[in-house]
Amino acid sequence: KRTNYQAYRSYLNREGPKALGSKEIPKGAENCLEGLIFVITGVLESIERDEAKSLIERYGGKVTGNVSKKTNYLVMGRDSGQSKSDKAAALGTKIIDEDGLLNLIRNLE
Repeated sequence: KRTNYQAYRSYLNREGPKALGSKEIPKGAENCLEGLIFVITGVLESIERDEAKSLIERYGGKVTGNVSKKTNYLVMGRDSGQSKSDKAAALGTKIIDEDGLLNLIRNLE
């Protein structure tokens, strides 16, 4: 089992998005994510996590750090934490990837 230190070192050394800026950020309906709570884990494909958080907040959603009963979506990227996906699965939280998030914004009214 890896120590926390080793896990932290690999966390610090992981690469950022591999295709930064490669996807068009959709324009969604105003407040289309209102009332929805998201947790972001891992490295996303084309946007930084901070950018994803801003995007969610711009459309009225909320981003928290940990999965709970109130979490609607876990946005999962590469090298994501196993514990968050396990907890999301146990709680029945929807697990989506970056494309899933962009599609939500694109399609929710």
